[in-house]
Amino acid sequence: MLHPETLLVAAATAGASAAACAWSRDLAPRRAGLATPRPRRPALRLAGLALIGGLAGAAAALQLPPGQALSLGFFAAVALGIARADLAQRLVPLQLSQTLLFGGLVASTLSASPVAAPVGGLGDLLSLLGFGPHAPPPGPAASIVSAAAAYLLLVPTRALLAMLACRPGDEEREAVGWGDVDLLVAVAAWGGFTVLLATLVFGGALNAAAQVVRRRGRKIFPAAPLYSFAAFLTLLPSGRSLVDLLAMR
Repeated sequence: MLHPETLLVAAATAGASAAACAWSRDLAPRRAGLATPRPRRPALRLAGLALIGGLAGAAAALQLPPGQALSLGFFAAVALGIARADLAQRLVPLQLSQTLLFGGLVASTLSASPVAAPVGGLGDLLSLLGFGPHAPPPGPAASIVSAAAAYLLLVPTRALLAMLACRPGDEEREAVGWGDVDLLVAVAAWGGFTVLLATLVFGGALNAAAQVVRRRGRKIFPAAPLYSFAAFLTLLPSGRSLVDLLAMR
């Protein structure tokens, strides 16, 4: 039988997921050439997304203390809204990615981050990026340094890949967009640089497989849902083995 704390976290995550998905529907504009008809039963689809969020919250509550489970449930809810927007309109709303980023900063400040902070001694660059056997308690400095490092890594990388993959401005054929970069920076704020690396490894593998499957239709499968799924699994204690491997622990 599930504990009351598990049911509470699952219910809270389900409600937050419904709110985030409804918000994402209002934020994502209907883009020319990509506009899809609105679902005939939007309430039923929203209930299905809330159910997915509730299951994610229950998974977090079964493996983490209540405070950390609630914070990870918040991550899952906002990430689900981002995934819904990207699937529907091939667009990651900046408001949602910023909400996820600042949520990570708040969680680290309240010591509610689902993982240990990735920042070590200020004189050790490797520990600043999360590499090493010892990790200090969570803190906002950890999130800020990790998010900044992720930004400095991902922005030029994405710009280079865009130049190599397609013509300038041909955003519909880009496998990873600027919105995906915002999402990954937020992931670094939540879990640190090593969680970001694990998300890139796992999510990148899923993204590559999705593009191969969708190759015949010549439609790029949105990356945000895949990276959101990979990040959530990586933030769970059960998915920490890949993080520890990348952190050389």
